[in-house]
Amino acid sequence: MDAFLVLCYTESRLNFKMAKHKEAYIVAMMRSPVAREMNLSPQELARQVLQRLFLINHLNPKLTDFFAVGSAISLLNSRQAKAKEIALLSGMENADCEFVEKACSSGLVAGYRAAQSIWHEGADFAIGGGLEIMSAVREETAEALTDHLCEKKMYQLADEAAVALGISKEEHDKYSAESYRRALENLYNTGPYLTAILVSGENLQFAYTYDEIVKAHESFADFEKVSRKKPLDGCNVITYASSSKPGDGAAFIAFASPRFVKTNKLRPLARFVAFARDSGSDPKSFVTRPVGAARKLLEKTRTPWDKIDVAFVNEAFATTPLYWMRGTGMPHEKVNPRGGAIALGHPLGMSGARIIGEAVHILNQENKNIALVAVCNARDEGTAAEIHRV
Repeated sequence: MDAFLVLCYTESRLNFKMAKHKEAYIVAMMRSPVAREMNLSPQELARQVLQRLFLINHLNPKLTDFFAVGSAISLLNSRQAKAKEIALLSGMENADCEFVEKACSSGLVAGYRAAQSIWHEGADFAIGGGLEIMSAVREETAEALTDHLCEKKMYQLADEAAVALGISKEEHDKYSAESYRRALENLYNTGPYLTAILVSGENLQFAYTYDEIVKAHESFADFEKVSRKKPLDGCNVITYASSSKPGDGAAFIAFASPRFVKTNKLRPLARFVAFARDSGSDPKSFVTRPVGAARKLLEKTRTPWDKIDVAFVNEAFATTPLYWMRGTGMPHEKVNPRGGAIALGHPLGMSGARIIGEAVHILNQENKNIALVAVCNARDEGTAAEIHRV
């Protein structure tokens, strides 16, 4: 058999296996508020969110086959076996564990790894998500937001991209104001998966109620307080208002096989259908990579663009969703309909998992069918996933 026939045969077998893989259903999700500062360790924050996920959804953590946690900063210098430590603290004593570091895409890739463990690795119940306590690692955060190959800040690279793409400051300002408006309008519309967090203070314990969470934490969404006309240092376009805000938070998604769903009488919320990546070598082009990843994704799934009901495109900077709308032709009403990281905050490892949850929530609440989630990340990379309501 010549090399061409071998290649064709191998590709056909691979496509057949992909077509026959088990469905990965999303059956539960839970996240913390996005806070300016939480006086918690990353492990404790993850434990609280995960335990709430299991409790609220009547799921046994001991049945977890696979656990993936993503973090861009907070867990990099953590103790031994960081993912396993969180799993054991959360009752997932039988889970095989994996740590994911993929910059801003960490949470989304961890979710993908959980789905992948069901598709191809024999898992029946898997958890994926991410976290960040950026307030505790301010110096490391500054390092993480710098491209050391060119010694430029990410906001400076986003600014260069905006100028090169011809996306004006006025467009950024208009988009950012709308993101804040949408976030404020939907602060209390976060679904049943936002959990209170017990935060240790100076000789005090604060148990946040739902109302206190929104008022005390998810209140970045005050455009008047952050709106600044002057661009950031070295920029022509990007301002503080058109940039995502650092924050603390965690989000996790529970995935299950059809067998696990049937055995445990669960109601699937959505299907995690497919995942794709895009990558290049120009550091400023990271803001465009979600479009490339989404194009690869839809080529794989053969889903027409006009069938996408909603897209959650992480707002690292307004440049990313603005380019998304230009590159895909999607109208603004379908893109980040409830605001995003510009207004709500962007804990780097959390955001990818947070927008998976937001996508699943809006699909079910508004009877929509198909969502895309996409995240840009340094250096010049992007990821995207397709999610269908069941």
